[in-house]
Amino acid sequence: TYTEGIVIDAEDDDVVINVTGETTFAKGSAAFITVRKAKSVTVNAEGQTIKTAEGLAYSRCFYAENSFTGTAELNGGTYNWQCGSRPACYLCGGSWTFDHLTMKAITRAIETDGANVTVNGGTYDCSESFSATFWINDSPNSSFTNVKATGVGWVMNAMNSQVNIVGGSYSRTYKDLPRYKDRPTLRVANSATLNVTDAEVTGTYCDVFVTGATANLVGGTYTNTNQYLNLGYESPALKVWNGGTLSVKDAVVDCTGDNA
Repeated sequence: TYTEGIVIDAEDDDVVINVTGETTFAKGSAAFITVRKAKSVTVNAEGQTIKTAEGLAYSRCFYAENSFTGTAELNGGTYNWQCGSRPACYLCGGSWTFDHLTMKAITRAIETDGANVTVNGGTYDCSESFSATFWINDSPNSSFTNVKATGVGWVMNAMNSQVNIVGGSYSRTYKDLPRYKDRPTLRVANSATLNVTDAEVTGTYCDVFVTGATANLVGGTYTNTNQYLNLGYESPALKVWNGGTLSVKDAVVDCTGDNA
């Protein structure tokens, strides 16, 4: 059990952290690992579990300050970050690679504010969050390949970023509460570009919502179940607002109760 966080401030060094047993972080209003400066950071956690202490609040698992311009690689591990007031990973700098992690979070699994992320495989779940599983903001180049992601809010919210999704599945978890009625599965806004190739996308209100941005969908399936009809909320599977641009090629679109 860690009662204090780890701070990495190593100007030109390669930092490697090997997780060799179950790890619990027990300090509120803090980050488990903060990265300020380093040439590279590697966290190896295959087969291990990293979690928060019960009842912990205002804590993050990984926090990258904007002074970090290096690379970070997270290899494997199960991250159970049950803290409802902060994203599990809040990344303001650097280029981060997530290789086959299993992550269960509440507020957001990954949030960027200037960083790039490459997410390869793995499972990410935010089924108790009104926010998003992935909140990608101000990211010049982020990618998600063969990722399985679920959430009760937006599963992907891309803003002012370039995001590429290849394969994998993105699905919204139905929750019988009015506040969750109008969240699309994939949202792209604020001049972002979202490219999706051969993914399975399932929505309970809308699969893809484009507002003031661009989305290009190639292949894949888009299924909208429209599960909030009893509340008077009905949507097509694909929706474009506010000068957005949507391109669809060779995709299968199925929408219950409304047009595609």
